[in-house]
Amino acid sequence: MKLASKCRPAKIGKERSIETTHGHVRVLEYGFDSEETEPLFIDMHGGGFVLGWAAMDEPMCKYFREKAGVKVVSIDYPKAPKNPFPIAVEAIYDIVKHYIDRAVSYNINPESVGIGGHSAGGNLATVMCIMAKERGEALPEF
Repeated sequence: MKLASKCRPAKIGKERSIETTHGHVRVLEYGFDSEETEPLFIDMHGGGFVLGWAAMDEPMCKYFREKAGVKVVSIDYPKAPKNPFPIAVEAIYDIVKHYIDRAVSYNINPESVGIGGHSAGGNLATVMCIMAKERGEALPEF
């Protein structure tokens, strides 16, 4: 089952498909061509859980990359109503674990991972952090 949404292509970010417990999810990566070990920021776009796509945050992701010196992943999370709660949160959780578990190969500092978003994306980031706390796993900074 493939969950990657039909969305507009990225102009700057490099696309990657990450396997989750709910299928493949499209992410956009910024700054991953750098061989330096750097912090990671994980972004979720807004859109009321039903609209939007990762590439609509490209200007912000580019800004974070350039000004904050972080690698950025923007998640094109599964949308409702086709993918009801908790599918998006679980997919995001799997993606965060993917990057933290492979921090060395991605040149990411696993002790410096932040997550956030705006509107629905902010809600998803909050719920994801609550899930991580409940599961007793490493939490990204929020």
